[in-house]
Amino acid sequence: MRGRQYDAVSTDGVECGSGARHACAIALLILSILLANACRASAGELDRTSIAKYYPEPYLVGERNADLPIWPLFRHAIPASDELLGYVFETIDLAPIAGYAGTPPNLLVAISPDGTFLGVNVISHKEPIFQHGVSEDSLVDFAKQYHGLSVKQSIKLAPAHMAGQAAPGTVNIDGISRATVSVRIMNESVLSAALKVARAKLGLSPAGGTAPLVLKPDTGETLDPAALLAKSYLFTTQIRQDDIEKAFGPAFPKDADEIAGADPNAATTDIWAAYLNIPAIGRGLLGKASYEHLMSTLNRGDHAILVASRGRYGFRSAEQRAGAVPQFLSITQDSLPINISDAIAVEPAASDALPHGLTWTVLKVIAEAGFDPARPWQMAMRITRRNSEIYPRRETKDFPATLKAPEEFFSAPEMELEGWRAVWKEQRFRIALAAGALLILSLGLFNTRRLTANTRTYSLFRLGFLAVTLAGIGWWAQGQLSIHNLLAVINATKEKGDFGFLLFDPVSLLLWIFVLATLALFGRGTFCGWLCPFGALQEFVANAARALGIRQITVPYAIDRKLRLVKYVVLASILVAAFVSTPVAEKLAEAEPFKTAITLGFDRAWPYVIYALALLGLSAFVFKGYCLYICPLGAALALVGRVRALDWIARRAECGTPCQLCAVRCRYGSIEPAGQVRYDECFQCLDCVAIYNDAKTCVPQVLARKGRTMNVPAAATAQAARVPVRHIRKESVV
Repeated sequence: MRGRQYDAVSTDGVECGSGARHACAIALLILSILLANACRASAGELDRTSIAKYYPEPYLVGERNADLPIWPLFRHAIPASDELLGYVFETIDLAPIAGYAGTPPNLLVAISPDGTFLGVNVISHKEPIFQHGVSEDSLVDFAKQYHGLSVKQSIKLAPAHMAGQAAPGTVNIDGISRATVSVRIMNESVLSAALKVARAKLGLSPAGGTAPLVLKPDTGETLDPAALLAKSYLFTTQIRQDDIEKAFGPAFPKDADEIAGADPNAATTDIWAAYLNIPAIGRGLLGKASYEHLMSTLNRGDHAILVASRGRYGFRSAEQRAGAVPQFLSITQDSLPINISDAIAVEPAASDALPHGLTWTVLKVIAEAGFDPARPWQMAMRITRRNSEIYPRRETKDFPATLKAPEEFFSAPEMELEGWRAVWKEQRFRIALAAGALLILSLGLFNTRRLTANTRTYSLFRLGFLAVTLAGIGWWAQGQLSIHNLLAVINATKEKGDFGFLLFDPVSLLLWIFVLATLALFGRGTFCGWLCPFGALQEFVANAARALGIRQITVPYAIDRKLRLVKYVVLASILVAAFVSTPVAEKLAEAEPFKTAITLGFDRAWPYVIYALALLGLSAFVFKGYCLYICPLGAALALVGRVRALDWIARRAECGTPCQLCAVRCRYGSIEPAGQVRYDECFQCLDCVAIYNDAKTCVPQVLARKGRTMNVPAAATAQAARVPVRHIRKESVV
C-alpha cells in the first residue's frame, strides 16, 4: 500500500503477530489473577507481651479493648480505672495507609488521657529508602519527635532547619529529607490512628476543634470612635461598687492598693477595650500612622488589645511603669490563662467620643498563646481588699467581662488540605514542571516532521529537554520511575490491595499515567528516550565522551542481540522474588542504579555509588549500555510495549535493502540490517525520522532528485506489501 497517506508500510521483524499478541494478553491476565488472589496482610503484629517490652514499669499493659484494637496502660500493679495512664495501639490496625513500597508501615503509638503522645516506635516497614539509602537511625529519631506533642496540635513535616518553627497551633517536626513520601505517610498513619482513639476514648476533637476564624482582607475602611462606640466595636462596661462590696462582704472593707483610694467616692469603675488587629478599628482609634507603626512591631499571629479604665480601681498599681504589663488585669479563654507578653502606652486619636484623662494601654498577646479573638474571651479587673489594720489579711477577686471581636470582620479559614491533597498542593511547582514538560513532549511527538525539520535546532531541543528531565524532573522533583514502583504495586496487591500510596508521589504518578498512555501508542521509547533521568545522565556522559574523542565500542551484532536478553532475565528474577520474598526482590532491584544516582544524588554507601558510576562509565564506551542490556524497567516496558497501537516510524522499500543509513546511524541498534524497526529496543530519539524526512540526507530521496533509483529486491517489495498497516496519518506523526 503506497501513496501520499503512507510513503511506505512498516516492516518490523520482531513485531508481535496476532499469536504473540494473544500470548502477551494471556500472560498479563495470568499475572493479574495472581496479583488479585495473592495473600493479604495480617493485622497488628504485637501481642500483650510484646507491647510490654516497649512499655515496662511503671506501665502495666491491660487486656485488649473489646471495641477497638487498643491496649490500656495502667500504673504498674494497680490496674484500676483511676490509674489509667493511656492507650497504646498499632497504626496498621487503625490507619493502614500504604507506604511508598506499597505496604502500610506499622508504628506503635501511645497517648495519655489528655491526648499527649507518650511515645511512638517504628515496628516494621518496607520502605526501600530506609533499607538501602537513608539510615534507619534517622527514622528512629523521627519517631522520637512525637513524645510530648498532642493530638490537639497540628503536627506537620518540615525541613530540619524549620522544625520547631510553625504557625499558631501548629508543630513542625523534621521530615527527613530524601524520604519525604515515606515519613509523610508515617505521620499520616500516626495522626489518623491517634485521632480515632482520641475521639472514641478521650472525648477530644481533632486538632483542638473547629479551626479559628481569620481576618478578612483590609477594605481600607476607617471607623471613627463615635461609630465604634455606636457599633460596640469599642467595648465598654462598668464594675459597680455595690457589686464589689457584696463580693467581698463586711470581712474585707478596705482597699489594699493605693491606686484604689485615688477616687474613694467613685461609685463605678469604667472599662474600655478594643481588638486592634482589625484595621477599621485600629486606624479609627489610633490614627493611620500610629496604627501602622504598632502593627509593624507585631510578629505574625500576634494580637493587640487596647484597654483603659476610669474610676476607683485601675489596671495598674501606683508604682508600675507605663510600659509594664498591668498588674491588676487578666485575660482568659476557655478557662485557660492567656499570657500578656507586653504593654505599650499609646495616645488614641483625639475625639469627643472618647473619655479624657486616661492612659490607654495596648496589650500584646503572642501567637503562641493560642488566643482566638473571634470566640468569647474574658478580661478581668483584679481587685484586692484587706480586713483590718491590726491583723491584715488580704483577699483577691476577679471581676470579669466577656468580650469577642466582631464576627463581621472574620471569615472561615480555607479548609487545610490533608493527606495526599496536602502533598499535591505542596508539590504544585514540581507538578507544573512535569506537566509542562509532558505537554511540550506531546506536541513534539505528534508533530515530528516539524520538530526534526532542522537538525541543529532539534539537537538543541533534545539536549535541553534531557537537561530538564535530569535536573528538573529527576533530581528536583524526584520523578525517577523505577522497578521499585512495580514492586510496590505487587506488594500492595499482595498485602491489602490499597494503592492510595501512589497519590503521595504526584510527579511519579503523573509520569506513570503519561508513560502508560504513550506505551500503548508508541512503545517503550517515550520514557526510555525522553523521560528517564538516569537515561538522560547516560546520554550526557556518552556525548561528553565523544566530544573528548573517546571512541565508543561497537558490540558485534550476534553478541549484542544475546546481551539484550539479560535485562529480561533480571526482570524475571525480580518478579519471581517479589512473590516469594520481598526483601530478596528489593535486593535484586538494586541492579537498578536509579535510587543511588537520582533519588539520593549519589549520597549513599560507597558500593552503590561505585556501581552507579561504573554504569555511567560504561555509557562512555557503549552508548547507554545499561539501558540496552541490564535495565529491568526497560525490559518490562519493552514487553508491554509490544502490544502498541502504532508502527509510527515510516519506512521505504529501500530501507535496509539496500539502504543502511538509518541502521548505521541508530546509536541504539534498534534497526535491523534488513530495515525492520525493533520497537521493543527503540528509544524514540527520532534520528531516523529526521533522516527519512530530509531530502538532502535520505539516500533514496537524494538519488531520486538526481534521477536515479536504488535496486530493491522484489522479495522486499512483496514483504512490505504483506505487512499489516497500523499507522496513523504520516502528516500528524511523521
